[in-house]
Amino acid sequence: MAVLSGIGGAVNGVGGIGNWSIQTAADVQAFQNSGTGGGTGRQIGNKDWSGSYKAYGDTPASMPGEALSFIGSIEGTTGAAGTAIVDGVDIECDIKGGGVLSHTVNFSGNGALTEGAAVAVDATVDIPGSAIGCKAAFGTVAASPVWTDIIDVTGWKLSITAANQAYVNSSTGGLILRKPGNIDATFSISVELATLATLTAINTIAGVRLFTSSTLHWQILWGIIMDHSDITIDVESQAIVAATMNMALAGLANVGGTDTIGSITNPASGVFWPAE
Repeated sequence: MAVLSGIGGAVNGVGGIGNWSIQTAADVQAFQNSGTGGGTGRQIGNKDWSGSYKAYGDTPASMPGEALSFIGSIEGTTGAAGTAIVDGVDIECDIKGGGVLSHTVNFSGNGALTEGAAVAVDATVDIPGSAIGCKAAFGTVAASPVWTDIIDVTGWKLSITAANQAYVNSSTGGLILRKPGNIDATFSISVELATLATLTAINTIAGVRLFTSSTLHWQILWGIIMDHSDITIDVESQAIVAATMNMALAGLANVGGTDTIGSITNPASGVFWPAE
């Protein structure tokens, strides 16, 4: 029998797949007792599985905390299928490299995985967006933020996660199952520098827009700058001086004297968090 290749690989309901992967595991239990002769015995353990896929485009089809009926197909006929929950998504925009917008979805099992016959086809035939012409902006903490473009941005990354809670009991049949958890996000903006003073100060709370075109964007209300990283002055090569501003979700901010919950909005203006 001929071995498989990635040709024709697809994930149900998702267009532009670059790759997908799965991992399976059993929490095998080790023991030593008077009958193991000074060695180690092992007994079966709870079963679990996880996976991920990379796709091209600026908006994942499934978001953290959401259920995922995963079907991953290889050559259109075989693969794997199972019910899962999304743990996190990573979205990347490489302006400096003129990259193609892409994202990765990470998920964990919430039921049994079946390996064998699996049929999935590409959901759409779309040309994904280019990072050329994208940018990032900060917004004032206000009911209607005033947005200012950040100068000399070379790229940005956005990671959104859910702290999903695993559980096993007498009703799970030896499987590890999960319930949705709290939402969090981290994001970074890389820039080239004319002066270190252009870096927005750490501990600053601001609105953040990460553009996926000249007009469309992910919007996070609110983010807080945790640190500045990757500042290197390379005398030998005289390389361009650059830095990365690393931020995290600050879900509450004082807006006009009132503590106000923020939001995460996708480029289609759909509010992902807080759930409506």
